[in-house]
Amino acid sequence: MTKKEVMATKLNEDDQVLFVKEIEEPYTQLILKSKKGMFHRFLIEEIPTKKKGAIGVRGMQLSKDDFLETYWLVIGQAGETICYEEKVIAISRVKLAKRDGKGTKLRL
Repeated sequence: MTKKEVMATKLNEDDQVLFVKEIEEPYTQLILKSKKGMFHRFLIEEIPTKKKGAIGVRGMQLSKDDFLETYWLVIGQAGETICYEEKVIAISRVKLAKRDGKGTKLRL
């Protein structure tokens, strides 16, 4: 691992990276889903730009024994859906909130 790679990966001991992606239009929203079934949807524009030495920003508050399981990038148009566990879910069922919230539990 080079020094440059180490400088760009400041993680705490139990942290893991779920995904790294440059997000471009037309995507306007991000949905995070935790292992315990909490869904959190917020606008991508709420994610501040950070320099490479920054630790990062939190997208969703999690309980101590929970972790992020998956994510979806969405455009945010009426009628848009995501697929989870072989079920189609309208994104309108996931409440649009501010970044760093606890999320909501959906009945699947």
